[in-house]
Amino acid sequence: MIQKVRAKYANGVLTPLEPLDLEEGTVVELDIAVSYARDLEGAIAEIKGVLEHIYQLPDDDPKKYKLFLDAEDTLIYLEKERKFRERMG
Repeated sequence: MIQKVRAKYANGVLTPLEPLDLEEGTVVELDIAVSYARDLEGAIAEIKGVLEHIYQLPDDDPKKYKLFLDAEDTLIYLEKERKFRERMG
């Protein structure tokens, strides 16, 4: 029997987020897929903060344009990654 179960890892223990239809003491085999959705949202928010900082740099700062392009490219990538993960479920 295969069940797909979401669990939270804390203090060295995986805790299922919903009840399991298993007898006490049942040994199971786990394939772990980590959900990065929260990390992805945090990264997007962080890049947006970096962009806000870059906007405040003087226009004559030689690094401003490159920093802006790098941050903008990263933001575009992260937003595409988020959309891809949403589609993939």
